[in-house]
Order: sequence, then C-alpha cells, then structure tokens
Amino acid sequence: MGFLRVWRVLAAVTTVLGAAALVAGCGGGGTSSHPPSPSAKPAATTSTASSLASLPPAQILAKALAAAEAAGSVHFAGTNKSSSGTSTYDQNAASDVGNQVITTSSGGRVTIRMVAGVGYLRGNETALSQLFAGKATSQLAGRWIATHPGDPGYQDVTVGVTLASALAEFTPGKPLTSTGVQTVDGQSVIGVK
Repeated sequence: MGFLRVWRVLAAVTTVLGAAALVAGCGGGGTSSHPPSPSAKPAATTSTASSLASLPPAQILAKALAAAEAAGSVHFAGTNKSSSGTSTYDQNAASDVGNQVITTSSGGRVTIRMVAGVGYLRGNETALSQLFAGKATSQLAGRWIATHPGDPGYQDVTVGVTLASALAEFTPGKPLTSTGVQTVDGQSVIGVK
C-alpha cells in the first residue's frame, strides 16, 4: 500500500487549496453508483474572506475547520507536479462516507470510497500494479475491492477519506502563515499553509 501513502503525501500539497475552500464554504456533488458516492452540500458561512484577513492564521484555520465540521461535508481538489510526474486529487468527504479520485500522469487512476465503515478501492491496471507491486492484478482492474475493519491494509485504504480523517490529514502544522485574500474559482478566499 506504499503507493497510496505516496498519493496521500502528495495530497497534503493541496492544503492551501483545501483550507481556502473551507474558509470560503464548500460545495459540490457526486453521482451515484455502487457503492454510493457521497454528495457534498454547501457550507453555511457568515464570514467573508476579507473579514478574516486581519485574523492570525491559527484563528483563520480554526474557523475554517469549524465551518467544515458544521457543513458536514467538504470538497478538496488539487494538482501536484513533481519530478516523477503530475498527480490530481479530487475528494468529497462527509461524516461517515467519502470518495477520492486520484489520477497520475503515468496513467494510474484509483477511486477510493468509504461507505458504512467499509473501504472500497477500484483502480486501473496501472494503478493496481503500482499498489500491489509483484502481484497479478489484471483480473482486479476496474473492479471494486472491499476492505473491512481488521483486514490488512484497511487503514491504508481508508485514512483521510471521511470528513474527520480528511480534515486531520489536511490540517497544516505550525508555523502557520496566511496567503492573504486570493480568488479561487471566482470566490474570495484566504489560504493557510
């Protein structure tokens, strides 16, 4: 499961975008297929980015996390470019469900879902061959693989998928700095990194 951990580290690069989305209020949705995909709902927010600009970064982050928890769901999206290629990361997370789609420039694509405490993973041959190096994976490509609490690899698959675990994973460590007011997808936001 080292490949997932690498992707999760890459996902941490989207912290600024995630925090900015949390401050601005989150929205989005998903389509339903088996297993069901969670849909994000708009967050109720009373603060604007400009009213937060004078606050210390730790207070901005605290307000963002509180807003995300109050909303009940969030949407994260980001792109990471490194010497090994580009990875895109897209996630909807709610209290007990979540959906992640991770795509790499090498052609790997994996979807991870958490539904009713069960982790589901579906990837293409490229992603699965990297996740399960040395194992025959062609028969699993495009099929949902379920993992239950107590199964080997369950934590590797499900960490960061639900709202609480995603917020814990995306919360930046100290020292914190503010990006100042910026525009992301047409909304005024403040990022904390």
